[in-house]
Amino acid sequence: MKGRVLIIALMTFSCVSSLFHSSAQEPAVNVNLNEKLLASIPGELDLKTWAVSPDGTRVAYVAKKGLKQFVVLDGTKGEEYDEVDYFPRFSLNGKRFGFFGKERDKWFAVIDGVKGKGFEKVGYLSFSPDSKRVVYMAWNQGKN
Repeated sequence: MKGRVLIIALMTFSCVSSLFHSSAQEPAVNVNLNEKLLASIPGELDLKTWAVSPDGTRVAYVAKKGLKQFVVLDGTKGEEYDEVDYFPRFSLNGKRFGFFGKERDKWFAVIDGVKGKGFEKVGYLSFSPDSKRVVYMAWNQGKN
């Protein structure tokens, strides 16, 4: 996806009548389409993946330049890592953000810009429904 611009289209569907009620007299469904540019990705970057907050106001993407990978959150480039996982995620309220980054032989959970303890393996990062807590799996050889 090198050199492409990421445009997110937010669609709002306004239904004049129930979609489940069939009648020849029913008016057509109105569809309103609003587009908003949330991020522009420079052409020299190699885009790996991206995520949009549930409310559609924030965007993050994982990119690679040379041998390093990093997350760009709301237009701000973060710390570079040897590798970044393919599943960055926002909390349900869209205010919190997390991903996994790898340096040398250790993976770190990075939550709201704060890098946690390093582990050999990590996975399944998730925020609680109220967005106050985060959980993920992490383990080292012989220690979980």
